[in-house]
Order: sequence, then C-alpha cells, then structure tokens
Amino acid sequence: MRIDEFGKLIEHLPTEVNSFRIYEKNWKVQSQQEIVKNIFNNKDFVQISRNEIRSEVNNINVFIIKTLMWGYPTKGRGNNINNLLTDESFNKISKLLLKYKALENITFNELVNDFKFNKIKGLGISTLSKFLYFLELKVENKPCLILDDRLIDIINNSSFEEINDLKGIRREYSLKTNSKINYLNFLQSLNHIAEKLNVKPEKVEMFLFFFGKNLY
Repeated sequence: MRIDEFGKLIEHLPTEVNSFRIYEKNWKVQSQQEIVKNIFNNKDFVQISRNEIRSEVNNINVFIIKTLMWGYPTKGRGNNINNLLTDESFNKISKLLLKYKALENITFNELVNDFKFNKIKGLGISTLSKFLYFLELKVENKPCLILDDRLIDIINNSSFEEINDLKGIRREYSLKTNSKINYLNFLQSLNHIAEKLNVKPEKVEMFLFFFGKNLY
C-alpha cells in the first residue's frame, strides 16, 4: 500500500483546527498554577487547536502549557508533566525554545547536544517534537513534525511502502546522531512524501496519526 493513494484525502485534512478538549479537573498542577488557571479562566474545560497554540508563540510560557495540554489532554501518565512544570525544568524549556525561535533552523547535532546538555526531566522526543513543530522550527532545513509513541508504533507496523525505511525507529534512540534511524530520518522521509504530494508535511503526519493503524 502507498500513502500517495490517499493524496486527495491528505490534501484536505484540516490540520489547523485539529483540537482536543481539556478539562480543568485533569490539570491540577504543582507548579505554574497561575498560567494554568488563566488558561481555563474559571471554565470547566477549554478546547485547544493547533492553530491556537501557534498563535501563542510570542508568549512562550502560555505556549508551553497549551502545547502540553493539547498533547496530553488528561495530563499523561506518570509524573512527566509535573516534572516538566517545575520551575527549573520550565525555565530550561523556555530558554531553549526562545533560542530555537530566534534561529528558526538548527542542525540535528545542535538539537541532540542541547537535549543531552539540558537533561530536562520528563522531556522526551514526543514532547520535544511537539514544541519544535508548533514553533515551526526547521532541522537541517526540514520542517519539524510530531513524533510520538503512536506514530512510532504506526511506522513500525505499517504496510505503507514510502515509510518502510523508517521501520525500527525507537523513541530512546531518536535523538542520537549515530542511530540507524533517528528523528532527522523521520523528518526527511515525511517531508519527501509531502513534497511529492504537494502538501504541507504536517498533513502527512496527521494522516498517519489518524489513519495509519486502520489501513492495510
């Protein structure tokens, strides 16, 4: 099976309005409470879309929280979110994202080295790639895309010919320069598919996320 068989569907996917409902009861946090409180603004829930997150890029603290809410509507498993929201981790993330926002395009080596150097507890490729994607950052001139556990599972079990070369990608090795398959390979592959289909790369990512498990 080939992804390009679904070119028309991919072209019309509404990425900008892809949203999730986030309930205030699920977002009791130990740190950054004031930002969370202001986002809910005394409401029981908020609906956050991709487009709304992009509109917050000049308010980096709100941008971070809304990205986390969109990515983990129920606050995720374990303590990863609470770990990311500690003052120490939150400040590190803010500084790193502001640096990337100013650069717009970075090398993969720089991304890997920053990830190693900062050692931000709770931050893995799933969350980091969301930040990079919503900042509209490029790595090696390739627009960043979200790579989470669902995408990794879909890629490794997919019958789509165009992403066969990505099979074997693993979360723990995705930010290593010497990995056989890493985040840069993922970006190169999906951007190449998007170029052939003449669509934005995010549409290919969204197609795989929503349909990749159900098409064989």
